[in-house]
Amino acid sequence: MSRNRFYENEDIPSDLLDTSLWPKVLVDQLDESSKSIFLTRKQAVELYLKNEKTLNEIRDLTGITRANVRKYTKRCLETDKNNKIWGFRALIPFKTTRTYQRKNLKSESFAGLFQQLLDTYPLIDDIIHDYCKKNNHINNKVLHKKFLDACRSVGLTLRDYPFNTETRSEVIFFYMKAERTIQGNKENGKRPHINYEGVKYYNEILSRSFELIGTKLTILVNTEDLRIVKAFLPDGSEFGMFTAFGKWGVTPHDLKTRKMINKLRKRKMIHLLQEDDPIDVLTKHLEKEARKNKNSRNTLATLNRYIETHQSTNDVLIEPIAKADFEQKKNNNNVPYNKNKPSDIKSRRLTKTIMY
Repeated sequence: MSRNRFYENEDIPSDLLDTSLWPKVLVDQLDESSKSIFLTRKQAVELYLKNEKTLNEIRDLTGITRANVRKYTKRCLETDKNNKIWGFRALIPFKTTRTYQRKNLKSESFAGLFQQLLDTYPLIDDIIHDYCKKNNHINNKVLHKKFLDACRSVGLTLRDYPFNTETRSEVIFFYMKAERTIQGNKENGKRPHINYEGVKYYNEILSRSFELIGTKLTILVNTEDLRIVKAFLPDGSEFGMFTAFGKWGVTPHDLKTRKMINKLRKRKMIHLLQEDDPIDVLTKHLEKEARKNKNSRNTLATLNRYIETHQSTNDVLIEPIAKADFEQKKNNNNVPYNKNKPSDIKSRRLTKTIMY
């Protein structure tokens, strides 16, 4: 076993060596050749960081030379222009990385207790994905039980999430996978963003990246909470969390509620101003209709139960993206808007997506 590893002699925070906290790579975006190369490099880096195998043993297992094992590991530990560790993204074939001075990194803020739970306890995430990988037909009740058992195994009690919010018979772990094209127009002052179900989404990095206009992103949407989506670049590397614009990104709501609001707006039965909370407007509409309509009463009751269940996550949003205004200030990048860029491509199927 090797005693001297380069990262032990450098001032690298220990949390940066925890690969479970690194940005994810959506491997199903890679072709078979690139996927094979990526997974082999990933295995070599993981073995090197675990310090359980010598460099010669890693070479024999993966076919990657001693020098390249060190090179790939160093590349993973570099940070990108947004001061975020490259992680396994740096191992994607033909991925161009650039060395930046390492700074003190903090964990990325996630807008939801469930995502925070998975980030804090990677074992829970592993158990969920392991079940999904081994089963073509997912039984939500079985998955829910495995999830709760995993939570107990890491020491969570009835006082902790998710047990303190357990009011439904099952938890949704599926994400709707979709493709979206980055929209925007520098000349008109429209900052880069994507659209999903009638609402703009973005983060601070995207809003200033005019050069990405026209790029297709893959997004994973938690249909139980549309405030945020997770975005991936065409090569499968994680781009980060995008937050819905305005109050859409503040008040919890699911896909069914979003569709209901859009339908009522189209029929001109409700009207939304930019400063309005869409969920509050819907609630008031249903309260009015409930006086004479049984279906509206049932819908209102369901909505109230959802709001009560998800209220505890309402204060978790750390990043104040929702307060930004796409129409303010032009970016200095001279990248012209291309009107011939492809439009959004919708993908409505629910997927079991494994990320590495």
